[in-house]
Amino acid sequence: MLLLIGGASDGPVQAEDFTSSSSVPTDSAKANAPSSEVISAMEHLEPLWESMRTDIVSCEATFRMQLQVIPAIPLTRLQVHEMLSRYELNDHIERAPELFQELMGAGRVFAPPVRRYFEQGPLKRCEMNLLSHFQIEDLSLISDGDNKQVRVYERGLAPSDGADLGIFRFPLNSRVEGYHPDLAKREGALVRLTTLASSEGPLGHLVTTNTLDWATGILVQREQVIESELVQESVYFGLTTFAGGITFPRCAIGIHYAQGKAHSLELALLDEAKFNEPLPDKTFHLPKPPEWYVMDCRTDAGGIGIAVPREAVANVRTLIPASLAFSPSISTSQPQTPTSMSLVVRLLLILNGAILIAIGIWMWKHASLKEQKH
Repeated sequence: MLLLIGGASDGPVQAEDFTSSSSVPTDSAKANAPSSEVISAMEHLEPLWESMRTDIVSCEATFRMQLQVIPAIPLTRLQVHEMLSRYELNDHIERAPELFQELMGAGRVFAPPVRRYFEQGPLKRCEMNLLSHFQIEDLSLISDGDNKQVRVYERGLAPSDGADLGIFRFPLNSRVEGYHPDLAKREGALVRLTTLASSEGPLGHLVTTNTLDWATGILVQREQVIESELVQESVYFGLTTFAGGITFPRCAIGIHYAQGKAHSLELALLDEAKFNEPLPDKTFHLPKPPEWYVMDCRTDAGGIGIAVPREAVANVRTLIPASLAFSPSISTSQPQTPTSMSLVVRLLLILNGAILIAIGIWMWKHASLKEQKH
């Protein structure tokens, strides 16, 4: 899972700004009431996070994402940041693929798949290769070109809903929602919020530090330390303000560490984005090509086939009943499972008829023998 989180600042944020972690406070800080610095920081940042939740009404974006990039040579955190600094990603986002190609080494090709993303209110659509993910009304739909089928789930219960722009930017929770940093420290245009977790956790004592842009409240870096060892880190580059004042980073890099070395990295690269321009209704219509199946994978349906016409359908949502696939409201031909049940019933009726005929013949013969004896 991506550990990427968004970021912005008044000017370019260089990778070397984050190569040294802030000092880890003691447990005594956890027991004290919030300091005036923490209260002041949260009072300033919470309205910015709340605005961030509502500033996007609609969007259309193209981005690339690559998971589980294993470095050809194990690198320390300092070496990773020296490489990030050398590529100057804040000013040269186009060099991000070159950076990851160097990380992977010769013989492996870095080619992250392209994803197209659309959002308008609660409606979402993400396309990658032959897979498309839709979130509409109370449903999640997956269009699978490999298997020529559309799978229907309750919204949020699909195995994957595809990626969205939350991998580039998302707001932190407010204090009411449960986020209570223990320390806050201003550093120029940035602010660091540090949270201490209980040392009773299964992996040991956890310290999470979020570095945010003071002016916008957008995350620029996150690090997680367990028992004084860095395990995860996220850094963002190439901040861009799009039309309408929407600010997003163009490049996000997540790094997983083990025993002091980076063992895997992740990349998300935002190529194009348009915000708050109305999208046509058909943007969120999922067509069914000819000969495709529609499978109801909602909790109580268990993958039963929905009866659909063999020809193409412009919007598969019109074929999906409100309840299960065998709803009597379906006006098309009966689904496969009810048809199979009807066949079984017919066979049972034929068998019962044959048995009754056999019994009748036996009784007739038995009566004839009695008459002969008399």
